[in-house]
Amino acid sequence: MFFFSKPASLVTLAGAAFAFLLTMTSLVAAQEPGAYGRLYGGLSSVEGMTFNDATSADLDLDGGSGFTFGGSLGYAFGNGFRTELDVARSEADLDGIFTENVQTFVPCGEISNSPCLNGTVDAEYEGLTAFAMAFYDFTSGSSLTPYLGFGIGLLDADLEATTPGALNDAATVDFALLDGSDTELAYRIAAGVGYDAGAFDILLDYSWTRSGKLALDGQGAFTTFGFNKRVNAHSFTLGVRYAF
Repeated sequence: MFFFSKPASLVTLAGAAFAFLLTMTSLVAAQEPGAYGRLYGGLSSVEGMTFNDATSADLDLDGGSGFTFGGSLGYAFGNGFRTELDVARSEADLDGIFTENVQTFVPCGEISNSPCLNGTVDAEYEGLTAFAMAFYDFTSGSSLTPYLGFGIGLLDADLEATTPGALNDAATVDFALLDGSDTELAYRIAAGVGYDAGAFDILLDYSWTRSGKLALDGQGAFTTFGFNKRVNAHSFTLGVRYAF
């Protein structure tokens, strides 16, 4: 499994690496003015999300990994600045543990909507994003162009989490703890480097996306709870950019 347990350290490391790179270059605008398009794909990682409520339940989702792909239309102003409208899709497989924190008076397993839950959780995350991004490119006159970017937009997250449940008649079910979606405001920090391949540019990019708190309805065998957690997603992508 490919995931990050210390995203702050990664961001610090990436920032230090780019700061060093920028000190080794003369800060001159790289792009010629004009419109361009970009396509990319790569690895995505979603940080763990933990919900704890002594009156209802505990749901601990560990971080997980998957894939992402997207595209954007942009415009370079010729002075180092450029803007993009970016749309992407990402997914990740998560796992975790679920525990109900309520006293029950009906034995579990007697009816289908209250099975005896295993507590081992499998979860799937899907995210759709639409962002307005702003970038600044740096160059020393070589074929390599490092850049930094920031953007704001929307993240639509779909999260499904299930755990095995058993009934007294030996039947088993996949009990849905979470199964819903929510759209929230989000921001993104990006850094990367472009290589001028002649007819197009090759881009190696890292980004961190953080959303507002999701509002999802959670359910156990004997209780309900509100799952209100932020999405923190990381991506490493390889892409191409073509000037129109």
